[in-house]
Amino acid sequence: MYFSKTPAWIIRLFSGLTWRIPEEKPVIYLTFDDGPHPEITPWVLSLLKNYNAKATFFLIGKNVTLYPETALSIKAAKHLIGNHTFSHKDGWKTPLSVYMEDVQKGESVITPIIGTKPLWFRPPYGRLRFGQLRQVKKKYRIAMMDILCGDFDTTKDAAFCIRNIVENYQNGSIVVFHDSEKAFPRLRETLPAILTFCQENGIQCKKLPE
Repeated sequence: MYFSKTPAWIIRLFSGLTWRIPEEKPVIYLTFDDGPHPEITPWVLSLLKNYNAKATFFLIGKNVTLYPETALSIKAAKHLIGNHTFSHKDGWKTPLSVYMEDVQKGESVITPIIGTKPLWFRPPYGRLRFGQLRQVKKKYRIAMMDILCGDFDTTKDAAFCIRNIVENYQNGSIVVFHDSEKAFPRLRETLPAILTFCQENGIQCKKLPE
């Protein structure tokens, strides 16, 4: 089970995390998890360029070690890169010391790519224990999400993902996509549709604040 639109009570309960960015103007923040992927990430980058859109990519460290040139291409296109751990560990199932080691390992391979320590972190599956949360907050701003489009969900279709975003976004929404093989059957229709929707409605697509 997951929430397509994060309920207000969760945002209030975990108010120290970043769920949305305060915006008065029509802006949404595009984020992509689980890359880099040698074919899907370049496809995403090309599409973003065509629409003059910016985004934040939360990279898995082990994928960076496999595809460093793809990670470099994200930086070259002036998008933002964040840490998504080294091996995509589930915080609810991982002891604190093991989790923090994985966070640090992710940082150690991402930092040389972007030339500085990442500012933003997103926990895989959006899951953190309170002890992990306290430790990660000492090092990072933690980006959660206002809208989880559902592209990772193999039981859904692109129409479901598009509807999630169009019906639930608000100014400053942080929207999660995935540049992964699992998500691509839905992403390949959802992302162009959302970028077109934003263009037609004067909504700017941005990366998270630096």
